[in-house]
Amino acid sequence: VKMDVNSNMLKPSYYSVLIYMISISCFQDSTSYKTNPLITEMNERIDFSNIRSNHILEAANYSIIMADSILNEIIAVQDSLRTFKNTLLNLDQLYNTISKVWNPIELLSSVSNNEKIRIACDEASLLISSYSINLSSNLLLYKAIHRYSQSAEAQSLQAHRKRFLESELRDFQNSGLGLTSDKQNELKKIQNKISRLKINFINNINTYRDSIIVEKSLMKGLSEHFKDERYLGNEIYKLDLSYPTFYPFMESAESDSIRKLLRIKFLNKGMPKNIDILDEIIILRNQYADLIGYPSFAAFIISEAMAGTPMAVWQFLNNLIVKNKFKADLDTKQLLKMKKMLNQQSDSE
Repeated sequence: VKMDVNSNMLKPSYYSVLIYMISISCFQDSTSYKTNPLITEMNERIDFSNIRSNHILEAANYSIIMADSILNEIIAVQDSLRTFKNTLLNLDQLYNTISKVWNPIELLSSVSNNEKIRIACDEASLLISSYSINLSSNLLLYKAIHRYSQSAEAQSLQAHRKRFLESELRDFQNSGLGLTSDKQNELKKIQNKISRLKINFINNINTYRDSIIVEKSLMKGLSEHFKDERYLGNEIYKLDLSYPTFYPFMESAESDSIRKLLRIKFLNKGMPKNIDILDEIIILRNQYADLIGYPSFAAFIISEAMAGTPMAVWQFLNNLIVKNKFKADLDTKQLLKMKKMLNQQSDSE
């Protein structure tokens, strides 16, 4: 059983608490829950070798149910009894409940060689992402945090706790709580679209395959072990774009022309599909920023950072270019001189 606690119409009641107690009890009594490698206690290691595709969504649903139970606890506290511990510390625990499952799921999505696991991870990631998006605009949760912020205790918080409180209130405002319900729904749709596009973007990189076929003379500088693993026969070698190939080759290979070609291919993994995805993400992000009152997504994302505005960032970067040009030119000349000397030594050999 799972209740929708993300609706702004949610009202804590004896019935809702009872339902959640039953839900949690069912999970705790479940043998699959007890044997799921992704569901761990504090500081317990994840047994990645025993993770199966069915564990992924089970763990995601479990984390959401547990997070919902914490959410209900926060909302149910009487305003006069609110403290940092029963409000913000509980909220931090809610985030931890989600992230300690979400983070390894996203890791598996990127590195697992099991397609079923990767697909399950993507589905679970979208599920948790949608939950988090709804959580960020939960009116009752916002009211609970806002009312705590007006308490005497909140006025005398230590700096790091005060920063946490202020950032939570700001994030709720940036989620569109002051907008009409139609515009709030539009924001959620945009965020969900971006979440799916991000997954597609990463998957296009992770599943991209390309390689370079080179002769033995172009493998100078590399270890025999490295060469043996990529040998095709007839003094021909295959260089793919995997990390175990790319980084050792870039660090040790003498052939600068092949290093350049391999680097270009490596930096273009996911092409051409990801160009269209990037364009769509940029459009959606700017639509999101416009809905919450910012001139651009850049202005929104940096509004609370030290720089404050995109213009300040560009001024900083442009000043760096001017200040560092002399040193960069000097370094380039020295590197070219070293390269020339190495080439002369190679020719003499």
